[in-house]
Amino acid sequence: MSFDAPLLDQGASDSPMYADIRLLGRVLGDTIRACAGDQAFALIESIRQAALRLHRGDDPGQGRVGLAVLERRHG
Repeated sequence: MSFDAPLLDQGASDSPMYADIRLLGRVLGDTIRACAGDQAFALIESIRQAALRLHRGDDPGQGRVGLAVLERRHG
């Protein structure tokens, strides 16, 4: 599976869609904390950040490390 679609344009951070995405992310984070706790949220957040770094090419090594954590836990 390939995820080649670009993320939102960097200049689009003030768009209504970007605001909606941020709101949904906050609601999801709050829900994860409420249902699974802070430790689960921290794990999911670290994996999310690693996936973003890998997607953006910011730090491919760190992105792969974060995704490897997920594979070890659920592989």
